[in-house]
Amino acid sequence: MNSELSMNQALIEKLTKILEVNLDKEHFGVKELAKEANLSRSQLHRKLISISGMSTSRFIRNYRLKKAMAMLQDNSATASEIAYRVGFSSPTYFNSCFHDYYGYPPGEVKLRNPKILKDDDISENLKLADETKATSETSLVKKHPLRHRMVWINTFFIVLLGVISYTLYQNYKDTFTSELGLIITSEKSIAILPFKNLSNQKENQYFADGVAGSILNNLSKISDLKVIPSSSMEKYRNSNLSPLEIAKEVGVIYLLEGSIQKHSDSIRVITNLVHAERNEQLQSFVFDWEFKHIFDIQTKIALEIAKQLDIAIDPDKLETIKTPPTKNIEAYNLYLKGRFFWHRRTEEDLSKSIHYFKQAITLDSIYALAYAGLADAYYVMPFHVKVDRDSLFNLSKKYAEKALSLDYNNAAAHATLGSLLCYKDWDWEASEKELKLAIKLDPNYATGHHFYFDLLNTLGRNKEARKEIDLALKLNPNSYMMHIGSAYLYRNEGLFENAILEANMAKELNKDKFELGPDTVIMDCYKFMGMEDEAFAAWEESVKLNPNPDLELNIGRRHAFEKYGLKGFYKVTNDHWLKTGAAYENPVKMAQNYAYLGETEKVLTWLELAFKDHDSEIIGIKNNYTFNNLRQEPRFLALLEKLNLGDYE
Repeated sequence: MNSELSMNQALIEKLTKILEVNLDKEHFGVKELAKEANLSRSQLHRKLISISGMSTSRFIRNYRLKKAMAMLQDNSATASEIAYRVGFSSPTYFNSCFHDYYGYPPGEVKLRNPKILKDDDISENLKLADETKATSETSLVKKHPLRHRMVWINTFFIVLLGVISYTLYQNYKDTFTSELGLIITSEKSIAILPFKNLSNQKENQYFADGVAGSILNNLSKISDLKVIPSSSMEKYRNSNLSPLEIAKEVGVIYLLEGSIQKHSDSIRVITNLVHAERNEQLQSFVFDWEFKHIFDIQTKIALEIAKQLDIAIDPDKLETIKTPPTKNIEAYNLYLKGRFFWHRRTEEDLSKSIHYFKQAITLDSIYALAYAGLADAYYVMPFHVKVDRDSLFNLSKKYAEKALSLDYNNAAAHATLGSLLCYKDWDWEASEKELKLAIKLDPNYATGHHFYFDLLNTLGRNKEARKEIDLALKLNPNSYMMHIGSAYLYRNEGLFENAILEANMAKELNKDKFELGPDTVIMDCYKFMGMEDEAFAAWEESVKLNPNPDLELNIGRRHAFEKYGLKGFYKVTNDHWLKTGAAYENPVKMAQNYAYLGETEKVLTWLELAFKDHDSEIIGIKNNYTFNNLRQEPRFLALLEKLNLGDYE
């Protein structure tokens, strides 16, 4: 045992000496340390986990932070200068890591007097840890020390990681919702639970959802009333949570429950308005009417809720609520079917939604909502299906403009048009004008705030972008896409821990579907933090859910990572894409990979190709953390100028 302790101490001392020599080299990471120590990456990882409980990347980062603390206490340089001296590529990221490790920012070191851990303290701490571990080893472990040690260590860390991740997620969720005000504080806030379909035909669920959505749209037109979108309430379909628990989660005081039974030309609609905090039913309606009176039912429910909540409705808004969207009931029925399938976002369902919207327009050629539905369908399709983006964006713009020609006060159509002006036309000024108008027309329209956030994030106006995405999440707290947007913004700001927590919230909301977004953010953050093993683990998580993996590429990536780390991973990726032709479908991703490899010339070549091809991903380069090192590069700045994005202040 003493021999093993000596070997462990010798290894730690050897590693710290190597790190000392290479302290200011920001790219000196796991692969380089393993090579200098004459070990493979996996051997070094296993040894450090066994000795200290730390991964190699965390061991490196902690060493850099301890050296930084010593320099700060000696007052040898500014915090920014020290960040570079200890191998951090960004002072912002250094500040974040330092605060996470010590509990306060570098600027406060002079005001405090913490104990500095020197290199030999690390060895001593490891020695004590090993001595403690030695006293608890069983005879069975002594027979097979390495095998059993690794089994128990791996099991322990898997369980520990799960507990920590869940705890962090729950704590962050509570903090996040508290910060956004997602608690029951306003007497004028409501959410509509998914209406139950009591018809014999299950396919009539579209009608129940549509009626609930129409009531919600009417309520959204009422000033001073906070209304939660139906997309945030979908998770509560068939939920066992109490009304109070649901209301607390989405931040409202009132809930509207309902059920619908549709039979031939007649319908029965039952609604209950509930004060969630008091668990009190305030108002109940039962309508047994002919189907042709559906608009009157929806209007009456909305107006009675406003009356119950003591909200005065502006005369113009009242007129809008009372005006039927169409005089053709069957067109309305087809529109509801279109919206039902639109929400599902698969290729088949989006095609169905387009079919039903077009049928609705055939019956009513001036039906503004149906045109807006078509605009939305063509807009979202390229984000979910591999299709010609430009042609569909052109169709989306055409139908959004048609919808506005029929109803200029349609907030959703303005928001879609504003987003198209951003992603398709790169006309930032016109985009901002449309998005601001959408929000003015309907302050409760969470998607409007989300689209405006996208524009602000593109322009690098991060403070304003954070305000808009927080507002969007306040209105739609269970939106996967909005949490992903928030995670990317945190990443771009260098707030990597926040980004990881936000991405995990998105994963939780979308756990039954394969989406690259969350794991991509998590991988990026660990990569920028120098934690290559954790970054690779995040990629492996995404592979597990991918229904159509590229097996050849993934095998190559694993072998490359084992030998060369993330640089090998990205080199194999780009080489494979060049061989298969996929590179030309992903020019910005090619540039991002080359950025990590440090091949600036290739980064700029692929970004310029993306600009030439009018690839929509190119507009995000100004605020993308991946390209931070290019902020003084003339060709990069020239590209920003061509995009009319300006330079950096």
